[in-house]
Amino acid sequence: MHCVIGLVCVLALGVMPLVGCSDSEGAGASAGDGGSGGAGGVGGTTTAELEEFLDDYIDQQVKIDDTGIAVALVRADGRVELERTYGMANIEESVRMSPDTVSYLASVAKQFTATAIMLLYEDGLVDPEDLVTQTFPEVPPEWAVMTVHHLLTHQSGLASYVPPDGATNDDMLAHVIETPLSFPPGSEFEYSNPGYTLLAMLVERVTGEPFPDFVRERVFVPLGMSDTLVPTVSPPDVPNLARGYLLGEPQAYPSLLYGQGGQYSTLTDMVRWELGLRSATILSRDTLALMFTPHVEIPEDRQVAPHYDDCDYGYGWFICDSKVGSLQHHGGRGYGFRTAVDRHPSEGLTTIMLSNGSYEWTYEIGASLMEFYLDDGDIGAFEVEP
Repeated sequence: MHCVIGLVCVLALGVMPLVGCSDSEGAGASAGDGGSGGAGGVGGTTTAELEEFLDDYIDQQVKIDDTGIAVALVRADGRVELERTYGMANIEESVRMSPDTVSYLASVAKQFTATAIMLLYEDGLVDPEDLVTQTFPEVPPEWAVMTVHHLLTHQSGLASYVPPDGATNDDMLAHVIETPLSFPPGSEFEYSNPGYTLLAMLVERVTGEPFPDFVRERVFVPLGMSDTLVPTVSPPDVPNLARGYLLGEPQAYPSLLYGQGGQYSTLTDMVRWELGLRSATILSRDTLALMFTPHVEIPEDRQVAPHYDDCDYGYGWFICDSKVGSLQHHGGRGYGFRTAVDRHPSEGLTTIMLSNGSYEWTYEIGASLMEFYLDDGDIGAFEVEP
C-alpha cells in the first residue's frame, strides 16, 4: 500500500480538533490479505495479534460463504498495519470480498461532498455563510435564511425524502421545494440526506460541471483512487462490484441520487483517501480543521451515529466520544451495505470498514481495533451483540 512520511502523517492527523457523530479455508480470515507485518501498536501489539483478534471475532459472525467485510487499520506513520477481508462480495457468482471489491459507500460519501464544497471555498466560489437562494432562486420564501453552512451541518430543516425507483437529484429538489421545512434553518439539528444532495447540485450550478466529473477530477484522480466513482448508471458498469444483502437476500442497487450517497469505492482506495487527508493533498490544513470543527451539538434524542452515544457534527463528519477517546467518524447504511471510517487524531490511527451484509455490529469494529492496538492486546472480544 502507499505510505506517507511518518512525521507528516502524525502532524496532519493531529492538527484536527479532538472534540465531538472472507477469503480463506476458515470461516473468516483472508489468506494472504493480512497486514503489512509492522511492529504493531504503541504498546507492542503485533500485526499477527491484530489479525488473530479480528479473525476470531469475525469467525463467530460470518461464515465462509456468507456476505463480506473488508477492514483496514492505518497507523500514525501511514503504514497499513492491518488489511483483512472476509466472506463474499457476490454470493450468487461465488466472488469473494477483496481489498479491490467495489462497494457502495452510502453516507460515507458525505465527507466527499463536503470536500467538494470546501474546494470551492478555497477557490473563492462558495462560502459557508452564502445563502442557498443565491444558487437556487426558485426555492420557497421560507428558505430565505438558509445557508450552505446549514446544509453542511444538517441544520437546514429540509424534509426527509424516500427516493422511488429511478429517482434523480432533480426529483429530490422538486420534492423538498414542495414540502414545508421541518423547522427554521439554523434552529435545530436533524440529519438530512436531501441537504447533501442539494450540496452536490450546488457544486454543479456553481461550476457548470457534473458533480461526478468534478469529484473525479479534483479528488479521485489526484489521490490515485482509480476504482472510486459517482456513477451515472445503476448498477455501475465496473468490475469487482459487490452486491448488497439483507438477511441473505440480494438487494436492489441504489438509485441515481448522489451527494448524500451515490458513491462507490474500495478498501484500497479508501486508504488512499485517508492518506490524502493526512498529507493535505486536496485541502489545506486550515480548511481540514474547519471541516473537523464541531459546528453543531447533536441533542441526545437525535444521535444517529451507530454505537456512539455523544457526537457533534462538523462538515461531512461526526466528532464522537468513544471508549478510546474522541473520534472523527462517519458511517453509512443502505441497500444492504454498511460502511464506516473512524479517525483517532491524537493517536494517528484510522480504521476503515466496508461490508455488504447489513451487519450493524460492524460499526463497532473501528473503536475496538483501536482499543486492542493501543492497549497492547489487553482486552477481550468485541463487546457487542451480533
